[in-house]
Amino acid sequence: MALHQPITRGEISELFGREISGDALGSLKRDGLLATGPRSPRPGAPPTYVTTQRFLLAFGLKRLSDLPGFLDAQEIGGAEGSGREDDDPFADAEVADDVA
Repeated sequence: MALHQPITRGEISELFGREISGDALGSLKRDGLLATGPRSPRPGAPPTYVTTQRFLLAFGLKRLSDLPGFLDAQEIGGAEGSGREDDDPFADAEVADDVA
């Protein structure tokens, strides 16, 4: 999920191959691991979800590009970029600080 953000609930469901409840996402938001991101450009402009600084801390990460599989996701189009280790599309990205 973190490799594909910002991501909508529908996209999360597609990723996991099953319906993801609003309660599950709400729980992750209450725990401060997810925050609401920008509205999707898809029809209906559904909300998107992004990881927070607390998410990074919980998994011992400094940045999203430290995630296992980050380079693999770039190569298959999950995260934008050329697939080079020094090509970090999240290097300058702000991680949501909203942990409430």
